[in-house]
Amino acid sequence: DPNEAIVADAIATLVGMDRVGRRDNFFALGGHSLMAVRLVALLEAKTGKALALNTVFEGPTVAELAVAMDKSGAEGPPYDPLVRFAVGSPTAASLSLIAVHPFSGLGTPFRALAVPLAGTAEVIGISARGLAAGQTPFSSYQEMLETYAAAIGALNDRQPVVLMGWSMGGPIAFDLAAQLSHSGRPPAGLIILDAVHGLTPSTIDEAAAIAKGFEAWCQARLQEFADGTAQHEG
Repeated sequence: DPNEAIVADAIATLVGMDRVGRRDNFFALGGHSLMAVRLVALLEAKTGKALALNTVFEGPTVAELAVAMDKSGAEGPPYDPLVRFAVGSPTAASLSLIAVHPFSGLGTPFRALAVPLAGTAEVIGISARGLAAGQTPFSSYQEMLETYAAAIGALNDRQPVVLMGWSMGGPIAFDLAAQLSHSGRPPAGLIILDAVHGLTPSTIDEAAAIAKGFEAWCQARLQEFADGTAQHEG
């Protein structure tokens, strides 16, 4: 499969190996969230096909990523706020932990929780719209809440849902819990970590304007990753 060869070569380059196999897992080989961004950029530069960052976390083997490329085009897949992590068995989990992104808009760092909680909770991150090429950021705070609530509502209700918000995600998770409760599906719990005080829908709407600039910044960084000129910080 030509796509498998392209994916394998890109991953091998990023993790510093001579070669990788079709069943090798990107994260098991040493990949991480920042490197996943660079992988997506490299694959787009090589093939012209846009993969969603979520794809790397949901199917991180060479074979799975090659299949995703077969289905992808220049426009990329439609926006999905939910980021599922390919760790453990979702059916073995007793609850779903929905983790709302901080100001960065990225739900992918919550993979760090998904690994130790595998088998106990299915961790699902929420990422904002507007971080990928061609995506338009949310026009309002209410639109964001409704989009997230609809995505959570579409999940299989076989197990309870616990919401968690980190930093700016704290007040978003709080309002999202209220939105879900009003729709008849209240969460089983709410966890708020290191939350930002004083955020209201109006102040978050103002932040949406900043997010549009952040989108341009993200695209510039993606190009740096593709060129290999980006510096890893922290």
